[in-house]
Amino acid sequence: MNIQELISQAGKHLRDEFERIKNTNPHYADRGSETEKILQDFLNNHLPKRFAAGSGFIIDQQNNISPQTDVIIYDALNSPIYRYGPNSLILPSDNVAAAIEVKSSLCKDELEDASKKISLIKKLLKTPITHVDQPVTFDSLITTKTLGIVFAYDSKTSIETLSDNLREINQDLPYDQWIDNVVVLDKGVIGYILQNPFEKDFMGWFGGAESSEFPVLPIYLHLVKEDLGELTLNRFIVNLMAHLTFYRRRSTVVLESVMGKKNSQCMTLQGYQFNLKREIVPVEASHLDGNLLPSMVKFNLYSTKDGIFVGQIAWIPWQDGGALSYSGRLGPPTLFFQPYFKALKTRGIFIPGMKNNNLWLSSVIPLSKEKFIEISETIKGQVIAKYYVGDEDIKDFPKTLNEYNKLMEKKKINP
Repeated sequence: MNIQELISQAGKHLRDEFERIKNTNPHYADRGSETEKILQDFLNNHLPKRFAAGSGFIIDQQNNISPQTDVIIYDALNSPIYRYGPNSLILPSDNVAAAIEVKSSLCKDELEDASKKISLIKKLLKTPITHVDQPVTFDSLITTKTLGIVFAYDSKTSIETLSDNLREINQDLPYDQWIDNVVVLDKGVIGYILQNPFEKDFMGWFGGAESSEFPVLPIYLHLVKEDLGELTLNRFIVNLMAHLTFYRRRSTVVLESVMGKKNSQCMTLQGYQFNLKREIVPVEASHLDGNLLPSMVKFNLYSTKDGIFVGQIAWIPWQDGGALSYSGRLGPPTLFFQPYFKALKTRGIFIPGMKNNNLWLSSVIPLSKEKFIEISETIKGQVIAKYYVGDEDIKDFPKTLNEYNKLMEKKKINP
């Protein structure tokens, strides 16, 4: 036996228990309560003891209260319990890490019902992180977000149809009130995955922003479905544990141990971007089907000392602003990004743009194409910036200022 098989077996046990209840309990309401209890018992037997699962209501500091919630995962070591009852806990929003709506057989109507309840839960207020909060890991990352999950023992339609239903439902809700994961036992999972614009591989599953003032990074967010069969419960556990590890106050799980090395296909259904208002909107046409590179504006950077090529800085269109990219032979791009941050009187950060490659990206800033060109043309100091027109790869860039001038003259463009 290994960890992957152990959790897969637990999924089969959940399925068997559900089938037993469905076949022996004719009363629909009682049957629903029993299926919720199966999942609660499973979570209480398998989650770290810091967390517990129950059902009831969630309340915030302003006395806003949620609807009856099927399964609430809360920090049992730190949470006060305002009211205790077998099926009617009342718990503070600050200590609720996840809320799960349980469905026997999921369809669009059931998904809409779950979405309304999760939306109300996510609207509950959270107090900001202060010195009263305890560290949860050696990392500074702490999340206060309540994960919203729909867990179904079966579905009346395919995972792909449910994905389309979810995309439609999302159109009427702010992104921070969306369902985070839809789990259909023995079938698959629907959720959101992050992707770097310059990488084909996904960066990981998205569990929501850590705060309302998060830095807007040039990263895609994809709604995806993953057909997993008997590994569905494994994915559910991985995503849930990843969230609980950093939830406000440590438990870890090794992805490969739970999921194994088997590859699964994950299909993009819709791409989104954050704009500078921190609203989530569909990606622009300039980012679709290989349009990104041609839509960028590029400046070559040359040393003022010897005219040698240093690198290239580029403007990436991004909704109501733009992001900067730097590639070249020097290290972190602080020197090259700072003139733009300073001219716009804004703060920005930068992140690696590609693995094993000296490409860097800035956060999205209020930088138009015209303003990027204007600032680039005034750069002075250790480097000089020259507008570059061409589709050549970085290997074929003019390596000196003299080569650049000759190329521009050949193209009949005034450098």
